[in-house]
Amino acid sequence: MQTLQMDQRKEARISAAMPLYFKNGKGVTDDLAATGVFFWTDCQDDFAVGDHIDFTMVVAESGTTVLSECSGEVVRVLEKHRPKGVAVKLFRPALRRFVE
Repeated sequence: MQTLQMDQRKEARISAAMPLYFKNGKGVTDDLAATGVFFWTDCQDDFAVGDHIDFTMVVAESGTTVLSECSGEVVRVLEKHRPKGVAVKLFRPALRRFVE
């Protein structure tokens, strides 16, 4: 399910496909870290760098499901892709317990 990745970012990222839900749509994660997440979505809403986003991510592993309530700021949008990609910097490290 997970592959640990390192690049120029400070935090290690995990490749993981987990569903997430936000006000007007849903998506699936591509990778996540303690301080951010990148997801794909078919949502028709426009996302812009600097937008605030609240979402719920469904973390399921080893028979346990946890709903992680997250808030963050959109830092990158890949709109030319379908589905579009959205990178979010989290306001607090809500995912730390899942990636350490």
